[in-house]
Amino acid sequence: MELSSGVMLVHRADATAVVKAAARGPACGDVAIEPGEWVLRWKRTLFAAAGVAVPWDLLAAGFKLLSRWDAAAPLSGVLARDLGTEADRARTLAVLFDLRVPAYDPRLLFVRDSSAGRALLAEWRAQCSGFDRGNESLAFLRALAAVKPLFCALPHVWLAGALVRAAMTRAVPVRRK
Repeated sequence: MELSSGVMLVHRADATAVVKAAARGPACGDVAIEPGEWVLRWKRTLFAAAGVAVPWDLLAAGFKLLSRWDAAAPLSGVLARDLGTEADRARTLAVLFDLRVPAYDPRLLFVRDSSAGRALLAEWRAQCSGFDRGNESLAFLRALAAVKPLFCALPHVWLAGALVRAAMTRAVPVRRK
């Protein structure tokens, strides 16, 4: 599968991702991200943290979502109240008014180059900066609340490996009596 032009993968240093991205062709590249350098250089970008299982089989679907959405990230499987320090939760509570909301995992983040996409990245990085960097997922929730982009919540299984996803989607035969 070759991705359409303009689609780039931006990935922190991860040798496996570099090899796999290179195998996808010139439309899929690898760029090391320096702290504070979270910019959208391409029309559609995937930010993936080192060590995250990039869902190579779902990249085309993820980038296709960006034709209608400003950003997409998978659910993390936990609530905001279960993340970060007390101070970080207090900062988030002041914005969201309730921490019983699902958190997202921004270690795998698809972003479209739009005003809302750029604003989301800038706000998220601003929320992560400072003396107490805090939890990136809580900072991401605060950024979503501040910017309000068109955001697509991806299923948590996007963080699982391809074999796990394949096993989860196999049809179970119905036994008839």
